[in-house]
Amino acid sequence: METNKTKAGNTLIEIIILKLMRMVISLKEGGLGFKRKQQFYRILFTKFRLSWFLYLFLVFTFSTFSVATMAFSLEKSEEELYSKLFPLHKNLKNNKGSLIDAQNKIGSSNCSTDKNWVNNSFLPAEPIAAGKSDIICKFHQFSWQSFSYLTALGVTKKPRFLEMMPKDRIFKKKPDAWDLDGGSNLVFSNIKQADGRVLNDWNQNPVFYQQSVNKKFYDDIVYNQLNNSQCISEIDSKLRKFDISPGAIEVKTSWKVLVKGDDASNFFTIRRDIMLDGRQVKNAQLALLGMNFARKTKKHPEWIWTTFEHKNNAPNCDDIKPDDKTNWNLHNTNYFQTANAYVVNESTQVCRKTPYGAGFLAKAGLTVVSDIKDLNIGMTDIHRAKDSVWENYFLVGSAWTQSINPLLTDGILPPTWKNEIGGSSLLANTSLETYVQNPKWFDLEHPETDRGCFGCHTYNPETQNALHLSHMFNAAKDYGACTFNAKIFNDI
Repeated sequence: METNKTKAGNTLIEIIILKLMRMVISLKEGGLGFKRKQQFYRILFTKFRLSWFLYLFLVFTFSTFSVATMAFSLEKSEEELYSKLFPLHKNLKNNKGSLIDAQNKIGSSNCSTDKNWVNNSFLPAEPIAAGKSDIICKFHQFSWQSFSYLTALGVTKKPRFLEMMPKDRIFKKKPDAWDLDGGSNLVFSNIKQADGRVLNDWNQNPVFYQQSVNKKFYDDIVYNQLNNSQCISEIDSKLRKFDISPGAIEVKTSWKVLVKGDDASNFFTIRRDIMLDGRQVKNAQLALLGMNFARKTKKHPEWIWTTFEHKNNAPNCDDIKPDDKTNWNLHNTNYFQTANAYVVNESTQVCRKTPYGAGFLAKAGLTVVSDIKDLNIGMTDIHRAKDSVWENYFLVGSAWTQSINPLLTDGILPPTWKNEIGGSSLLANTSLETYVQNPKWFDLEHPETDRGCFGCHTYNPETQNALHLSHMFNAAKDYGACTFNAKIFNDI
């Protein structure tokens, strides 16, 4: 009788064989020369001692059959093998429980919403699951409840995310003192996404971006002089200890310039001065396209990463129809252009490669997508009943890490195979990460390739502090030696 380890071993061997077949396919698909192919087949023969019959069979098979058809069949086979492998994971971990098993909501009800998230909004401290059956749901509920809190009116009667401190007011020689103004007097000028590229809408206007932090995160930065790159270097070199405080929140938003013909009532809008084509435009009307936010909690030092979008930003790449009449914000069905291709000074034809960030966990049959859909339907109904503009925004997904232990609720840094990504493992926002949407399915041999948020928000623990999970600190500059306890505010 086969043991669990034997079964897992056999499954892994099957996966390796499929990977080898994929390599052969890629040689044919890539249009490589005859000599290169011949070298590859010789390696199979000499290194792996394949029989002449099998050698000739491989050459004949992969030179004759349709590459596209075979690739499709392999994809299906590989999915089946992964599905077969992971149920064994629990037993191989000495019955401590596995992430995959814990997130599988067998026979559970839908992921529900609560109108009090809007009517009496408060910030949830942690995603708390009642048991193994509702872990995914609880994290996505945590994200929707957090979004409801951030978009609810604060002390100044503006949404709370607009009462946060913008990066531009912190990362300078003398950071501004904390206030709730947000950035109403700032001139919007940042048009670069995290990878440095610009997203132009179909009116040839760039999308604008802003990063902001809450009071907890602001205090960490200012009191530790983390606007100064020398102070960050001291922390990285372990000359002093530092950790970003639990409760810190970072928000990044994307904004479209509204023009004549746009229906402003479908968006949450603000008025700001902007830099457009090298000149300052006064009081431009900007519409919110997307919002990324990350929350650090006591149980999740890796932060919990969430993204929301406007419902009409872009279609799913697999669902584009030539007769689509939807007035997309970042997609134009009248133009035939390579999707998500960056061309300088040109509009980008945007589409969503991985709806709901559904990567490996969704492929394994888990309820990542269904939970998000349930929540979005419920929250849309709640906002529609209040005639709220937020009915036009939806949760794309959330991501976090989870350790393999009996509790399965605590996150661990940095992401590795033993603390897998929970939720939307391929999470991306079409308006904020347009060109780095990663459609790659989880690779058992190289799990780091299926990281979504954690593919960029990562750090080297040997040489860096975990503060580098935030890109906020890329704006730090050298302002000389650190002078702790100094009064560095503008108004002191």
